[in-house]
Amino acid sequence: MTKQEKPEELILAEELINERKFVEALKIINDIEMKGDLTPTSQNKCIILKSDYFIGIGRYGDSLKLAEKAYKESQRLNNKKQSVESLLPLARSLLVLGELDKGFEKLEACKELFKTLTGKSKEIKRLDTRLNRMLGNFYGYKGDGRQALLYFKKALSLAQEIDDKSLICILYNSIGESYRKLGELNRALEFAECGLVLHEEYFIKANTMTLAYLLTTLIEICIEKSDLKEAQNYLQRLEQLNHREDNNIIDLFFRYFKMYTLFLSYFFKNSILTRQIFPR
Repeated sequence: MTKQEKPEELILAEELINERKFVEALKIINDIEMKGDLTPTSQNKCIILKSDYFIGIGRYGDSLKLAEKAYKESQRLNNKKQSVESLLPLARSLLVLGELDKGFEKLEACKELFKTLTGKSKEIKRLDTRLNRMLGNFYGYKGDGRQALLYFKKALSLAQEIDDKSLICILYNSIGESYRKLGELNRALEFAECGLVLHEEYFIKANTMTLAYLLTTLIEICIEKSDLKEAQNYLQRLEQLNHREDNNIIDLFFRYFKMYTLFLSYFFKNSILTRQIFPR
């Protein structure tokens, strides 16, 4: 078998990860690695995709190890595009694991490397989208909601240019969550609902983590708008998703918000009762 710089199966695996179909993607990557006869660039791409896979399922420590390995190899290969691709999960893992300074350092390196990439292909624009989304995440972690919004909106514009509906859904949620944290609940609801509508139209049973994030954002927005009934409606949908999926993160989301809404329901009912018994 002739070595290929980027086998078709590897392209498919990357597309599946972009669509958040992580299990299917991992199977293809493992099959590719077992076949062997890959170029060093393709071997390193497998490591990068596995790092993205671990990000997707919430195993940030594992993602970090692979991303560091891939980044070193991309430097050895003098492959700037793969350096950018490996720095993105590396930075994301560091941010989630609480290493904000190190994460931002990697993001800055990623920004500088990205400037050296030429062309305006869909692949390059997608990297630009991911980079801006990651910068939005960083400023969100820092508590700078306005700056986070700027990056998220830039990322959304880029995602819309390449018609990447998976990323568009994610970014609608990110923008909605940012507005929620800023207290602009109507704007928050508008974006989160747009994400949910888009998800229902194009993904149905795919992109389950994106759906979980959208539902939890909507639950939080409704709670903060004192619309407990609508929050419970979204919670019911999260429960249905939890029953359908074997995913510890979704299960954790559901258990937390179920407990939270039960507490609020109890508190709300008792507040009404207290006012009835002890009117001012």
